[in-house]
Amino acid sequence: MSGEPTDGSPPRRREPEFALPTARALLGQSIASGAVLATWWILCDRISGWAESRERALAIIIAVWAVQAGIWLAIAPWRIREGSTWMAWWMGATVGRLLITPAVVGLIYFPPPGTPWALLLAAATTYLVTLFVEVSIVASSLSGQFATRGQRAP
Repeated sequence: MSGEPTDGSPPRRREPEFALPTARALLGQSIASGAVLATWWILCDRISGWAESRERALAIIIAVWAVQAGIWLAIAPWRIREGSTWMAWWMGATVGRLLITPAVVGLIYFPPPGTPWALLLAAATTYLVTLFVEVSIVASSLSGQFATRGQRAP
């Protein structure tokens, strides 16, 4: 079998294969986490009651970054795969991060000294900012991959 359709329909176009932007995504995640960390450091000085939570909040921010970067590396983004395969891997990694991050944060969070909601806000902010940066980088990479092949992104 050649893989060509036998029902008279046009042949399927082969899906583009590519690697995801490993270094760019890690750099983006690191810069985003660093920006959140610096902002948090300043906020802890300015907002009453947050100073006693500073070290724990910073540990949470670093832990969230480590989960983001670790799972990103776990999917081996430097490997060349088909676009649909990458989207499945990336969505699985995103769900994995969504499940693992609260567990890691919980290990650092309990028992909460000072203002516990500040620590949760630090974790959520870091998670969302790094995820937003990663989504932007992956989307621009996919857009570029399809543009160089003269195809439209799905």
